[in-house]
Amino acid sequence: MRLIRKIVENKDNPIAKIWLDKLTSPFRWISGLIGVYISQQILPFGKIGESLLSRIEAFAVPAIAGWLALALLHAISDIVDIKSRRSVEGNESRKLASRRQRTRMSIMMRVGSFLIIMVTVGIMMMTIPAVRNIGVTLMASAGLVGLAVGAAAQPMLKNLIAGIQVAFTEPIRIDDLVIVETGDWGWIEKITLTYVTVRLWDEMRVIVPLARFLEAPFENWTREAEQLIGKVFLYVDPLPMSKDCASI
Repeated sequence: MRLIRKIVENKDNPIAKIWLDKLTSPFRWISGLIGVYISQQILPFGKIGESLLSRIEAFAVPAIAGWLALALLHAISDIVDIKSRRSVEGNESRKLASRRQRTRMSIMMRVGSFLIIMVTVGIMMMTIPAVRNIGVTLMASAGLVGLAVGAAAQPMLKNLIAGIQVAFTEPIRIDDLVIVETGDWGWIEKITLTYVTVRLWDEMRVIVPLARFLEAPFENWTREAEQLIGKVFLYVDPLPMSKDCASI
């Protein structure tokens, strides 16, 4: 990895640096896990040692796999962001498409991260016998428990679905100029799975729940093009001043 890093730094390739920065740590732990597996096949650890190592491997494999999937997702998101910003340089007509790509990638990256974490934690918990037995028991008597869990997870699922809707229907995009319910106007700075950060003209931030952009009306001044905003100068002849105004 050090050799690859030196080669990448000499070539000054930002995309290769992103891949290297995101994947170095997961691959380091993968190589350590491979080393443990090889030593387990060669060295005599005994029954207790074998059982302990098997338990550690069963718990570590899904954790590292989830970590690697998250690293790949974040690397792809950063690369898309860099390429979309480069496409705008010297080409103002690409600005709208660039903001669209960045918004979709930002939301889908958060949705993907949420799903990867949920699946990874679920697989890790299922490797513990006690937790697995509890899960089987709950599934066997899932009536009221399912209703309770569904009611508790409703806000989270609502925001998750809202995030997917925003990504594809595009009522807002990153860097859009909007006027929210409070009457404040500002630029969309960040879109998460639960809220949207609006940067106001005075550098203050307004935090708006994501679902509000699908349920309540708001103004989007840059929905189709940024040319809707601009400065207007009116050149008029000055009125002659009266004697009373001049004396004042």
